[in-house]
Amino acid sequence: MLNSRWIGPLLLVAVVSACATGNTFKDVSPRIPPLPLAQGRLYVYRSGDAPTTLAPPVSLAGIEVGAGKPASFFFVDRDPGRYELRVADDAAHALPLKLDAGQTHYVRLEIRSGLTGDYLVPVDVSEVDSAKEILPLDYSGVPLSKRRIARALPLPAP
Repeated sequence: MLNSRWIGPLLLVAVVSACATGNTFKDVSPRIPPLPLAQGRLYVYRSGDAPTTLAPPVSLAGIEVGAGKPASFFFVDRDPGRYELRVADDAAHALPLKLDAGQTHYVRLEIRSGLTGDYLVPVDVSEVDSAKEILPLDYSGVPLSKRRIARALPLPAP
């Protein structure tokens, strides 16, 4: 029979073990393939500090590339060009991006409140700021073993 003084610590160990997925950016980054020389990389992430479970689709140039899940990140590699990143087809808050070959770009999804409820807005973030924010987040993209080079048509130059 377990002594009652051990129940608390055992529960704590069980909870902490359940949270330790080994899927965080820090854990996954060594397995992320190198950026192809002729493409650019876009990391999209969302912190876990917002109280909502909202996880809308995220699209780049009209193609769904991931979901805005709480406390997670994903990345896509694309040919150089001008793109538009949208969350849940929200044209009013679309983020225009210019992706160059060899460039890594970071976008944070920030929660905003409106008259009809909460929604996510993509925000351009510097590499320095994103480096500390993305470390504890879980990878939610295509399994790394199944990734292929993807090509999407960039937007025409203005």
